[in-house]
Amino acid sequence: MSYSGTSVYFAIATLISCIPAVAGLVARWYAYKWTGILLYFCSLVFLFLSVFFYVSFRIVRHGSPFLLELLDKLNRILSPVASKVASTKFVGPVIAVIIRANFFAWFMILLLSDQVIRALIGRLVGHHASQRNYSIVNAVDPQFPMFDKSFGDMQKDDILKTQFQKRLPKPDYSQSIAYTLAVASKLAYEEVSVIKHELEKDGFDVKRTFLPMAFKNACAYIIEKDDNIFVVFRGTNPMNIQNFVTDFNIEMTEIRSPSGVSMGKVHKGFWEAMGDPHRSSSPEQQLQRSATLQIELSAASLHRTVLSTMQAATDIAKFTVRELVSHVSDPIDNSWIGYDRDIRNHTLYAQAEEWIMALINYQNHAHPTDDEAVDLDEYPSIRNPPQRKRFYIAGHSLGGALATVFLAKMLQSESPLLNQFCGLYTYGQPKVGDAEFTRAFYPEIATKVFHHAYNNDIVTRVPPFFKYYTPPGTLVFIDSAYSVTLHPPNMRTNDPVPVRPISYLHLSGLLNSNVIRRLPQESWLRVTFRLLFPFFLNDHFPSEYCNSLREGTLNWVIIGDEGLQGGAAARDDEESAVGIMSATPLSPLTKATRRHF
Repeated sequence: MSYSGTSVYFAIATLISCIPAVAGLVARWYAYKWTGILLYFCSLVFLFLSVFFYVSFRIVRHGSPFLLELLDKLNRILSPVASKVASTKFVGPVIAVIIRANFFAWFMILLLSDQVIRALIGRLVGHHASQRNYSIVNAVDPQFPMFDKSFGDMQKDDILKTQFQKRLPKPDYSQSIAYTLAVASKLAYEEVSVIKHELEKDGFDVKRTFLPMAFKNACAYIIEKDDNIFVVFRGTNPMNIQNFVTDFNIEMTEIRSPSGVSMGKVHKGFWEAMGDPHRSSSPEQQLQRSATLQIELSAASLHRTVLSTMQAATDIAKFTVRELVSHVSDPIDNSWIGYDRDIRNHTLYAQAEEWIMALINYQNHAHPTDDEAVDLDEYPSIRNPPQRKRFYIAGHSLGGALATVFLAKMLQSESPLLNQFCGLYTYGQPKVGDAEFTRAFYPEIATKVFHHAYNNDIVTRVPPFFKYYTPPGTLVFIDSAYSVTLHPPNMRTNDPVPVRPISYLHLSGLLNSNVIRRLPQESWLRVTFRLLFPFFLNDHFPSEYCNSLREGTLNWVIIGDEGLQGGAAARDDEESAVGIMSATPLSPLTKATRRHF
């Protein structure tokens, strides 16, 4: 960094660090003493971090040759030692157990910390009406209005003008549905009791149709209202280390259809988190991995009493060791769904498909237990279910990736649910697979797939390496002014439009005029998060997607090869992307032309 660059860096850092100090001065003026002190502290912390990052940058820049040489030498020295230790029969396994146990300990500490943080947030922002505490994700905006009366009925406009365009399916997008599913995805971060309370308040049939689901560390819920079935997956819990293990398991695995046709490569962590279409790998494996132990004692004689007691003690010891090792090597999170449910053997995909089938075909079906399953061969009508019900899939962040994987598994298994599928709406989802995986979502399905990207949300741009490709379907880009733009896939190749790269050369976050204009309506905790976190993380909050879809306007539908190939056909804050000028905006849609349930 040059001398002029250093001056600019410290000038910007000082300017930003002064913002909370000025806010603290105003707070002290209005007699909010402790709020002012907190803001002063935030200002000092930011100034310290800016100096720390600058010094670290200089050290790494000038000392990188030495560090690289040192790391290379350590690698050459330790590699043979590590290989020998790993190949031993005793030391290697013991070290592996210690490492896994340490991971499990931190996993449990974070899960317990989640409840502590929820309790702390409850003291700061209050409790939910169900007397439960809010999650750290939603404490900044603890409101969950699922429906907005300002959404009118959608007019069936023919927005595709050319004869070639009319022969192709057009995106069946509804901003009202997008908003409702965004709130449903935001609600998924809360505890089940909070979710049920909010759904009942908005008129959902909770008693008959609600089903919370979990598989290892992935969570979701299903709910129905007016013949519309929602499958909503939860995003990453910030206090669940195993969720981050799933997120960062970015190795790609190849998937194939039942006939052996390749469907491309997909994120291994997301794919495994959904599980197989079957409830377990096989009946034998499920029996071997049963989460329950049955003990039978016999007191027919003294001899039988002693023998059966000893056998029971042996079985208990084996069961305890086996399950403890299993939980350490592959920890699960029962905190969301309850500690009396087996969430290791019954896959998330199988649970969801079975319950949706039940809702479609049976009006009074009871909730399935861990030992129940809907037998598709016993009820042939399920294979050809009635057409009057529709179901939608949704999720935010990790939940959006799981939602995309759920639809991919439906395509892979040729699920009969495809007849009722009406839309996949994701918000801030990361990339899931390669280009071949994206093309597996053929046009009839891709027209019902919409992945939303709000402004500079960094999660929608990752992973940026390997062969990860843009998610399938239509890109719905929302800028900081809450202007919503649809970018359908290329009409000839079905290639989706990539979201534009993040630009660090324009004013973002608290320096953006649109954000500043909305600050008076935001909670003090949301403003604090804006001060502490960079703009590309603040743009990832689910509340940003909910607010932008409720207050925003669907202004553009970009149709045209030039704009589609450009990959940046969306306006960015005060900037104007070149792609939007070269594309063809057709029939601008306003708030009066939205579809309503």
